[in-house]
Amino acid sequence: MQYYQKGAIKVTSKVILITGCSTGFGNRAAKALADQGHIVYASMRGVNAKNKKPASELRAYADSQNVALHVVELDVTSDSSVESAVSMVIQDAGRIDVAVNNAGVMPQGPTEAFTVEQFRQNLDVNTVGPFRVARAVFPHMRTQGEGLLINVTSILGRLALPSFGIYQAGKWALEALSESLRYEASGSGIDVVLVEPGPFETELVPNAPAPGDRARLEQLKDVQERFEQMMAIFMETFANPEAPTDPKLCVDGIVQLIAMPAGKRPIRTVLGMDFGVNEFNRLTDPIRRGAIGALGLESTDEVKTS
Repeated sequence: MQYYQKGAIKVTSKVILITGCSTGFGNRAAKALADQGHIVYASMRGVNAKNKKPASELRAYADSQNVALHVVELDVTSDSSVESAVSMVIQDAGRIDVAVNNAGVMPQGPTEAFTVEQFRQNLDVNTVGPFRVARAVFPHMRTQGEGLLINVTSILGRLALPSFGIYQAGKWALEALSESLRYEASGSGIDVVLVEPGPFETELVPNAPAPGDRARLEQLKDVQERFEQMMAIFMETFANPEAPTDPKLCVDGIVQLIAMPAGKRPIRTVLGMDFGVNEFNRLTDPIRRGAIGALGLESTDEVKTS
């Protein structure tokens, strides 16, 4: 790690890889962390094709602000793409201190009307993708004796609502995967934490995949109508100017987690409108700790620090 001077304070500069930086939290977090003096690798797929414009804008931002913000090609659904991107960062920077699994999609609509292939694609992005990144960065972090993996899930990784079944399946799975990785990696100095955002003003909803089985969707008009009614109520809440829906809140939460010392980061951080998830986490965490404690695994809940 390197150091940079921020006023009178000497701050640790970390090498950070973020997925899904073409829009949303990833794009904003890449800029915010680079502005702090970190060395940021903002990744996305199609940097010379589909996402050529946001990639160019990030490069222009780096030049104008004179920050260490680099754009990297990375498709979380491809083993070779993930491995190539991680190898490039290691070759370029010599290490990876933080990996942020932010890339994701949010299918919404009657669950039964999604095709099996759509279900597979969702899991490949929202669950298998973060696993690919973890597998790629962990050996390097283990060699370093330290590292941080942040997996961005959702409050819908803890709650279940109708018409988000495909999305929730991937995020609930990522929650369980992250807990297991936390316990297994802690002895190597690797911290694994979860960020659970509520609804924010990002491109996730406008870009949401719709059910692909139109014939089945036609049979589920009543389900679709209830979904639309639910969304209308939600949008009224979302439109409240007092509602915490500014994406900066989520970005700030990620920035703060990175700044925390190893071993002090909570396993879960809820950001924005929580719909009771903070309380749910508070009430269930003793059960989680009790379960691993009963098996003599209490120490695996805290990252080993030197």
